[in-house]
Amino acid sequence: MNKYIVFSDVDGTLIDSKARILPSTLYSINELNKKGIPFCIVSGRSPNALFPLLKEYNIKCPLICYGGALILDSNNNILYSKTISKEKARKIIDFINESNFDLTYNIFSFFDWLVPFIDKRVKHEEDLVKSFALIGTIDNVNNNGIHKILLMCNKEKTDEILLALKSKFKDFNIEKSSNFLIEINELDVDKGRAIKEYCKLNNIELDNTIAFGDNYNDVRMLETVKYGFILANAPLSLKEREFILTNSNDENGIYNGLKSLHIID
Repeated sequence: MNKYIVFSDVDGTLIDSKARILPSTLYSINELNKKGIPFCIVSGRSPNALFPLLKEYNIKCPLICYGGALILDSNNNILYSKTISKEKARKIIDFINESNFDLTYNIFSFFDWLVPFIDKRVKHEEDLVKSFALIGTIDNVNNNGIHKILLMCNKEKTDEILLALKSKFKDFNIEKSSNFLIEINELDVDKGRAIKEYCKLNNIELDNTIAFGDNYNDVRMLETVKYGFILANAPLSLKEREFILTNSNDENGIYNGLKSLHIID
């Protein structure tokens, strides 16, 4: 059997609707490890929002964070980093503030999570990822730049905000990652490019790549790999695309996908 590598999104994919890793998913990761098949997390989350999950389930693996802007090896050493300059990021923040959008913005840089204030949206995210935001603005970011701006929106306004941002800012990668979240990265940052970068760094052929995802920010990842699995809990428009459909994140989606390729039993 060729030596594959398996990439997985986190929210809506690796974890179920109760933010747990299913026993079948954990079994799958352990079986991959026994077979010497690397498993790599690919998430819009920050490293600090992934560490508690990895610790809870005793998982050690490489991490592609911030939708592809930061890559860490399994020992948390930085392999790759692509940031937005403070000057560019300030233009988006100023536009958001001037437009009075119904949202809360979050700034992420390496291991730092900054918000202008703590509201119920931020508190909900803190509870979900078991990590904590710091009060601060773009002026508190060091000169290394910003990996991601995350917008927590009124879900009734998300598409409207997304359209406004995409219309005004052509030099950013702006994607909706849920019905209330918008992620903003540097233009040439996405999960697909990050997978190519990771495979290049580790001499892995793209023909041996597998990925699991469930939302719009996973599309380029699923298009990049040889076997792109979309989970059944994904939006209908994504399930209608030419990805491989597997079960939902509550119904052993990752396990059944890998089993269908005869990679695990």
